[in-house]
Amino acid sequence: MKNLNENKNELIPVLDDDKEKFIQPAIGLFNNIFYYGFFIPCRERNNGKKVDTFCLVTDNKGIIPVNNGKIEKLNAMLSSNPSKINDSRWSFRSIKEYLDGAPTPNPMEVFLKIRNIYEYYIDFSDNEAYDFFSLWSIGTYIYTIFQSYPYVYLHGMKAVGKSKCIALTNCIVFNAIFSGNMTTPTIFRLIEDHGCTLLIDETEKLSSRERQEDFRNILLNGYKFGARAYRTEEKNNSGSYKVKGFDLYSPKMLANISGLDDVLEGRCIRFILKKTHNKEICNRDIKTDSLLWGEIRDDLYVIALTQWKEIKKIYDELKNDSDIVDRDWELWKPIFAIAKFIGSDLFERMKLLAKVKSTEAHNENVSDTLEYLLVRALLKIVEKDDFYKIKLIRSKMTESYDEEQDCLTHRWIGAALKRLGFIEKRRIGDGTEVRLTVKAVTDMGERLGVLEVDSPCTQSSQNTLGVESECSEGNEENCNGALI
Repeated sequence: MKNLNENKNELIPVLDDDKEKFIQPAIGLFNNIFYYGFFIPCRERNNGKKVDTFCLVTDNKGIIPVNNGKIEKLNAMLSSNPSKINDSRWSFRSIKEYLDGAPTPNPMEVFLKIRNIYEYYIDFSDNEAYDFFSLWSIGTYIYTIFQSYPYVYLHGMKAVGKSKCIALTNCIVFNAIFSGNMTTPTIFRLIEDHGCTLLIDETEKLSSRERQEDFRNILLNGYKFGARAYRTEEKNNSGSYKVKGFDLYSPKMLANISGLDDVLEGRCIRFILKKTHNKEICNRDIKTDSLLWGEIRDDLYVIALTQWKEIKKIYDELKNDSDIVDRDWELWKPIFAIAKFIGSDLFERMKLLAKVKSTEAHNENVSDTLEYLLVRALLKIVEKDDFYKIKLIRSKMTESYDEEQDCLTHRWIGAALKRLGFIEKRRIGDGTEVRLTVKAVTDMGERLGVLEVDSPCTQSSQNTLGVESECSEGNEENCNGALI
């Protein structure tokens, strides 16, 4: 007799590890297989019709067509539907040669070719910068094998070559997207679908209030593998909203004049560009239609597919015998691994450059911290408009430290006060005095976000604004000179 309680549509959970996994379309490492994704012309077996089909080219010299987002051979699915925004940056001729077993280009020769190009078009102040930009460009083709990949930040005034350097990098790196006018949803999809190297010139253009939060999230998190952002998309067929995760991890190069905030700059390796005196270099226009760029990219694709395991082994086994630590080590480690793979001398040069860059950033941070403490000290000291001894200011600043600070000298304080706009000074007896006003010190405290409500300077400032003021007409002496 049939069991009346039997439900033919009953769902039985199947808990196994054989379910399909999702992989990025354009570039990735999956089950120890490194691959790139492209739209490649394929011919249908039955009718001979030629159709553009998304395929994966793998490190074992294989090519796998993707059918409706499924990759049967890898038991995986694409995490998103790839779009065709431009022609493949890896020529079909080179892909065919790679699949047919052509020899791998010499990594050192390709590195030197890229280095010579940067040296031809850009006048960097430091010779090691040519090494770095060449290595960073090479690394964009294998960034997914690293746990993080540093941003490059180009800083400097107008007409120093920032845009030219980005335009040149655009010709070389993996899946470059070069624009100064992209919405943040567009950036989400470009990274997710194309694993692009994002090149953003004049980042001020992306700092509008409506874009700032999303764009900042991309930049703050997108230097680390696995970083994702989640956004609500349009309603699906059932009428409910769909939440989609977007990958944020990809190489990025930024350039602007105004600077970056400290947190974001901590994800970057910064290069300050200066105006060149070499008119010959300055007048060289980048020929973006040159066949040279395609040849370089062809070589870099093949080197990446054939040599990634060796580079990753170096990366995984690399010990920190350099003079940098913490995030600096995290950012520089991929550059070190690629440099060591190409040549030991190059590796040593990059360690020296990393030390210089790390020291620059550290000294700048220390300087910023000291100026912060200087303004806090002034807020506590300045009760009225008057001349104040630098010796007194230094004494108040040292209260913030348990140990003597060698860098906190009278000379530094005098120079810092000058940078902050306090330039009137006099020398009396055994020291120097600087004229400080309540209004100017209070304004500086507000600008730096260090204003202390209970400081004498703040109380005096409140009096000048008529808050709980004892001042009245004919009684100005009670203000201790606070009126300006």
